[in-house]
Amino acid sequence: MSEQRPLLTQAEVNALPEGTLIEVIWSGGNGPHRYRVEVDQHGMRRAAGHWLEGVGEKPQTEVRLSSGATDPVERLRELARQVDQWPGQLFRLQPEDAAAFRLGADALEQKR
Repeated sequence: MSEQRPLLTQAEVNALPEGTLIEVIWSGGNGPHRYRVEVDQHGMRRAAGHWLEGVGEKPQTEVRLSSGATDPVERLRELARQVDQWPGQLFRLQPEDAAAFRLGADALEQKR
């Protein structure tokens, strides 16, 4: 389902906004499963109530964006598309957040 998509690092997982669609293969090999990222009151990322910690460590929990985005510019553009599709519903993000993602993507693209 997601073998061609890059694995996210723990730092990338920790930066994902609530509602981001991801695929997880848990350290025991169970998966891949699709989840939406949840952010708890302490800013910790979860999937289906389970902590998303130890990503990339052994035993390894693998996390990928489910969209197929492969670089930071495309990841930001995909987040903007997801916010546009479900504003204020599955996401706590609003259309102005999508605009900010697009501006970030444009800025990164100009630096290339």
